[in-house]
Amino acid sequence: HAVAAAALEAGLRADPAAPDALRVALALHLVAAGEIERADAALAACADQHGAVRTARACAILSGDDFRAGLPAAEAAVADEPRSAANQNNLGIALLYAGRADEARTAFARAHDLDPDLPGALYNLAIVESFYFYDRAAGREWFRRYREVAGGAAADPDDLAGRLDVAGEPGGAQASLTTGAGGTP
Repeated sequence: HAVAAAALEAGLRADPAAPDALRVALALHLVAAGEIERADAALAACADQHGAVRTARACAILSGDDFRAGLPAAEAAVADEPRSAANQNNLGIALLYAGRADEARTAFARAHDLDPDLPGALYNLAIVESFYFYDRAAGREWFRRYREVAGGAAADPDDLAGRLDVAGEPGGAQASLTTGAGGTP
């Protein structure tokens, strides 16, 4: 991500009138590299503050230290693009952080309906079902589907395989969430 960010920054310095899409791409690479403030600066430089910019802004907020403040940004992104699976997934994360697990589950399910191959929605459904609705069987099934879609070596930052006893390991008690600006966990 650092290499891509450096290349995009060089391109934007060379052409300050470049399309906002390049700034959005830069912001998403910076978010992935954990550089939230720089991502915010890239998004602030965009001429149009709707659409993909709002999607990236929600992702940046949900990935940063102030993630609990992400609900308005996630709602704004969904208002612009309600049929975006990534936006619905990020809305689910923001709702869960706001203590609204039922609505989060609905948003994750909507994300999955819009894009059955979005790994983040499947992973987050495994989390919400297992740790908020205490349905480990449903959580295991969502996690299995996540692994099918994302591939056998899919990322498992929360060790859901172990927590849900998918790999024959004892279960755990808590997990985190996976954002979906680019649709990847």
